[in-house]
Amino acid sequence: MKVNRVYQYSDEFTGKLASYDKRKKPSWIQFESDIKIQFLRADHEGVQYWYRRYFQDYFLILNATPNDYASYYDEIAHSYDTMVPQNVQLADFIIEKMHTLIAKNAHILELSAGTGILSKKIVPEWSNLTITDISPKCLEIAKTETHLSDENIIVADVLKFNTEKKFDAIVELMGLDYFSDDEIEKIANNVLSKIHKNGVLVFVDRHHYSSFEKRLKVLEKGFFDMETPTGKFPYAYMIAIKE
Repeated sequence: MKVNRVYQYSDEFTGKLASYDKRKKPSWIQFESDIKIQFLRADHEGVQYWYRRYFQDYFLILNATPNDYASYYDEIAHSYDTMVPQNVQLADFIIEKMHTLIAKNAHILELSAGTGILSKKIVPEWSNLTITDISPKCLEIAKTETHLSDENIIVADVLKFNTEKKFDAIVELMGLDYFSDDEIEKIANNVLSKIHKNGVLVFVDRHHYSSFEKRLKVLEKGFFDMETPTGKFPYAYMIAIKE
């Protein structure tokens, strides 16, 4: 075992509560502070909840549910692109790989499309695109960016989303990192049932996912480092075919 982070407990802190989810069990809070905080505990209506920092001064509740994620990403939708500028470069990486593998008339599914950082780069070259995400507000922005019709936009949890369509390719950019191994197994079963034989998958995320890889012929996989607003981090990529 290797310990690479130590968190110091203190009852003293500086900062202020800027906003929070007004539901009975708040999914997220925005806490502004001059000091580096990764986790915090908040009291709400006599109940204590733990939160973890995700982007800038926004914290998401621990053990978040799909509804928590939807509420959180709806809240940050209009700021999301500025929070993850590295995703533009990651999207370019995916587009470069798509050029050599995916036909221009392919019907493509993008998982966890968010505000359309990757989607708007796909549409000019592959017009037959369907996108899905759990956040309605993120997808509203993606729709504006891509001009996709409503029938090509699916608001759904990636664990459960359903469509009668079959796809020639599936792409994913930073949308699976939140899920447990058991959940990734369910996502893989669901997603791979919606792709044709010899369909192509191009994923970029923080990890490799064996639940996908064991069901596919992996053509290429690896890691590369990239600078982000919070430091340099490794990113994993996989290019595979469903045999």
